[in-house]
Amino acid sequence: FKPKGVTKAEVCRGLGFRVLIEDDLEHILQATKYSEILPILVDKPYNQTKESSKSRENGNISRLKESGFYRIRDLSYLKEFDKL
Repeated sequence: FKPKGVTKAEVCRGLGFRVLIEDDLEHILQATKYSEILPILVDKPYNQTKESSKSRENGNISRLKESGFYRIRDLSYLKEFDKL
């Protein structure tokens, strides 16, 4: 459920969620506005942009410092976040 006119990031923030895992780059970029939310973009062919593909640290997880979010190859790599 998402009220009309409210972003997914705003809903997450309002509910106290600390992580947003998403495949839509627009939702991830909105979440970067809130320091309490860790935005994680799941790598998909349709969310590739020049900006979002600049950094690939180990091929599985990358931190895009200028954009403020992480990109992961697929959901199986979420377990690697405790190593960061």
